[in-house]
Amino acid sequence: MMAGAGALSTRPACGQGPTVAHVARFTVHRSGGSLRFQWTMAVTRGAMGFNLYSGLHRLNGSLIGVHPSRSYSYSVRSRARGMFTLHVVLRNGGEIAVPRN
Repeated sequence: MMAGAGALSTRPACGQGPTVAHVARFTVHRSGGSLRFQWTMAVTRGAMGFNLYSGLHRLNGSLIGVHPSRSYSYSVRSRARGMFTLHVVLRNGGEIAVPRN
């Protein structure tokens, strides 16, 4: 299991208020040929969705949307190893990366 968290903030774009994305927890579990990603958002203001990466390879086919619950889970069949990254895609066009080894 790989775990971690990150508190991230970006500057406002085009006169919008501040955008804050706070990832309270991010874990990756491997089981055979599958990976299960789980993360919890403490704050989702300004977030549009999420992408998951192994190195430079995006693991999800389309953007994982924000929903009312702050807990997220995504499973994918992959034998990828190494650096995994959760990218928080922001409404202002920015993106924040939260890495896990």
